[in-house]
Amino acid sequence: MYLARRHNANILAWRPGSGDLRLPDAVQTKAQLSDFIDAYFKLRLSDSYYVQIYIHTAGLVLIMIVGFLTMFKRVREGRFTLFRLQASTGGAMVIVPHSTNCLLFFNFFFGALWIAFEWIVVSIFHGHASAFMLGYWLLYPWLLVWFAAWLSVWGMFHSIPSLPWRQQQPNVSGSSLYWRCLAARASNAFLVLVPVAVLGCTIASSIQFGRHYRTSDELRQALQFALATSNGTDLAGPEEKAAAIEVWENFKLAWWWGTVGFCEWTAFAWLTTLFQFIVGLVLTYELIVRMRRLDNQENDDDLIFSVPLTEPFPVEVDDEEDNLDFAARLSVPPPAELGDKQRQFSSTDVSAPKDGEGQTPDPNLCSTTTSPSLRMPVDRLGRHRRVQSSVVKRVRNRELQRGLINLLFLLGCLISALTAYSIIVTGITAVALDVISKSPEALASAFYHYNLATGWLNILCGGGIFLVCFLQSYENFLSTFHSSISLAATSSGGGQNAAVAGQYDNQLQDGRSSNPLAVPRTRQGYVRRASDGAADEQEETLRPEDDGFASRHFFSPIRLVPRSQGRRGPANMTQTQMSSFFESEPVLESQYRVAVRPKKNHGPPS
Repeated sequence: MYLARRHNANILAWRPGSGDLRLPDAVQTKAQLSDFIDAYFKLRLSDSYYVQIYIHTAGLVLIMIVGFLTMFKRVREGRFTLFRLQASTGGAMVIVPHSTNCLLFFNFFFGALWIAFEWIVVSIFHGHASAFMLGYWLLYPWLLVWFAAWLSVWGMFHSIPSLPWRQQQPNVSGSSLYWRCLAARASNAFLVLVPVAVLGCTIASSIQFGRHYRTSDELRQALQFALATSNGTDLAGPEEKAAAIEVWENFKLAWWWGTVGFCEWTAFAWLTTLFQFIVGLVLTYELIVRMRRLDNQENDDDLIFSVPLTEPFPVEVDDEEDNLDFAARLSVPPPAELGDKQRQFSSTDVSAPKDGEGQTPDPNLCSTTTSPSLRMPVDRLGRHRRVQSSVVKRVRNRELQRGLINLLFLLGCLISALTAYSIIVTGITAVALDVISKSPEALASAFYHYNLATGWLNILCGGGIFLVCFLQSYENFLSTFHSSISLAATSSGGGQNAAVAGQYDNQLQDGRSSNPLAVPRTRQGYVRRASDGAADEQEETLRPEDDGFASRHFFSPIRLVPRSQGRRGPANMTQTQMSSFFESEPVLESQYRVAVRPKKNHGPPS
């Protein structure tokens, strides 16, 4: 009423503007004129639009729950950091965003803002509420999408190891050092100034949009009040039509500022998508190169996704010939009760080379290799390093492959989202003014399709990104849950497992080990722990807290398993004798402090 009284004095003094807007010929009466203007501010959308809005809201709520659980897990583990400072060459500090956390954080709030925006639109167009806040809400949800994409791609850009400011070279000086420091500082400035510029353009466009939209809405309410209180004929006169065109022109000016904001956002989105595509190609190339390097080299410490080397990787050492070779190379003389033939046989095993049988031995080489105290420690230590390096290399390669798959999936979701958003916004920019110049029905149709397409795109791309982040954060929990289900299914598998378990317990009590299947678990070897943390169902993994000896004396907990107590039975008499020697002797250390731990006797004490 206040707005109507405010503009009522000048309502009949309005004159047509300088635009080329013309009312349709069908609009002749005052009621038709009021409905025509009112249709721009209260779109008559079909019922299917509101049904899909409900579906979008439910889907976004589920996605936000997944995102909240992921962020909660990262916060609880102390891994939820949006930015970190990285030291570069010359002492300059580089601001590096965390790609996954930035995606989670900004997309989470984008989902909340988009739900609020959709229900504000519903309240305006369906509940006949005031459209005062529409202009101020129109561009900000899109802005959060761009922020998430920008910080994510910038974090991936800083993960490229070939960047000049990431290479820590102590001998860099002169012009090279100057340009590297300058590039690091320019990186920080570019990271901060571009979002500030986008935010400033968005705020300016949204303020102009909101101001003209509010003015148009106030004029519309004043015109409707004047038409309702005017006396005389029902036909709309020239003054009423001129006032309606004035409302229409303000509405068109408001949407023009909205299209300017969309054009700005579209330009930044296209440039960000191009930058993200280039960074994705470079980073994918780096990952592939490092995976090939892991296949061709023994050691490669320059990795993008590093695996913590302090975590042990238990390995099953169950080759019979390797066990025999290692047993024969012990730096301990045979027991006194062994005969001369057995002494000679043991020394023959020590001096006989495995690799290169049939070749003429080098006398200088034989003088060192025939001595168990000189040959065993170096060879044993080298074997541990080779086995550990091979295992770490395979695990690293597996981690790189998983990182590459996740990277390609995230890049696909982000690039698809930005490209689709840019196409949608470009379509809005291209047809907005032309649609407004036609009729409210055309505007309602365009708004219907664009808004629903945006909602479904939010659910698909946002759900994919949040799902990948959720699986990465809860990977250990999900793998443990899967292993527990598998163990439960195995334990309830049938009577055969129960019979084997009973036979196993009886043989342990009797002190006998005639059946290879009835070997104690501590003698069956140790398996490789998979990258997902799941242990084998029938073999236990040696961990540092379980066996302090292995963690003290070896780089990784690798332990010899004699085949006399293994799954395939003894290899020969020599291995059986050396296995019994393992069972009775204490821990033996060589002069190079490479130790061998004997197996525990699981039988009854003699």
